[in-house]
Amino acid sequence: MNRTGRKSSSQCLLDIKKVVDQARPCKDEIDSDKIEEFEVRFDKIIAEGLELNPPPQKEPGKRGGVKQSPPKNLLDRLKGHKREVLEFMYDFDVPFDNNQAERDVRMMKLRQKISGTFRTAVGADVFCGILLGIYLPCERTGVVCAWRGSVYAIWL
Repeated sequence: MNRTGRKSSSQCLLDIKKVVDQARPCKDEIDSDKIEEFEVRFDKIIAEGLELNPPPQKEPGKRGGVKQSPPKNLLDRLKGHKREVLEFMYDFDVPFDNNQAERDVRMMKLRQKISGTFRTAVGADVFCGILLGIYLPCERTGVVCAWRGSVYAIWL
C-alpha cells in the first residue's frame, strides 16, 4: 500500500464517519444507497492496493510459504474482515475507534507493570472493583474522584 493508497483508505473511513456522525442524531442507520456507495469505494481502494502489492513469487527449489509484505498482509486482512472494519457504518452503537476501551485497560496494565503482578487474586479483584465501579464512571461523568487514605473521596 503506497502513500496515496493509505491516504485514500483513511479518507474513505473518515468520510463514512462524517456521514454516520451527521445521521446519528436523527436516524439509526444510513441510507442503503450510501452504504453501497461506501462499500464499492472501500472495495476499489483495497483492489488498487492489492494490485500495487502483488504476492511475491515462490523461488524454485525453496520449500514452505513465501513471506508476504506487511502492506499485503494488511490488505488481505481488510478484505477478509470488511464487515468488521465497517461495522460502525452498519451499527451506530459501535464506536469508530476503540480509544475508550484502551483507556479503560491502561490503568490496570500500568499497575501490573509497576508491581509486576498482583500478590493475590483478592487484591486484583479489589483493584478492579475500585477501578470499574468508582474511578471510571467518575472520570466519564466529570466528577472529581481521588484516593484519600483508605477510601475514595468523591466531589460533585
